Amino acid sequence: MVNRLKVTHEVVVTGGGAKNPALVEALSNKLGHTTSVPDEPLLTGAVGAALLGKDIAQKAAKKGLPPETKKRSLGEIEIL
Repeated sequence: MVNRLKVTHEVVVTGGGAKNPALVEALSNKLGHTTSVPDEPLLTGAVGAALLGKDIAQKAAKKGLPPETKKRSLGEIEIL
């Protein structure tokens, strides 16, 4: 997967993998770019979801409507 990425800027590693210094270093080496880890890498996904939710709620409120939700499903994926 790393080989398919076209990285042009600094890479921020988040989630559980960011707690593994060897993984962060390996990504940096493989990508040929600097990597950084936020102070709380396990919280970044939750913060992003909260910000998206806030944006959706604000847009709906401006229209005088309740926030819309979409049915989502995860199909089968093959990783390896």
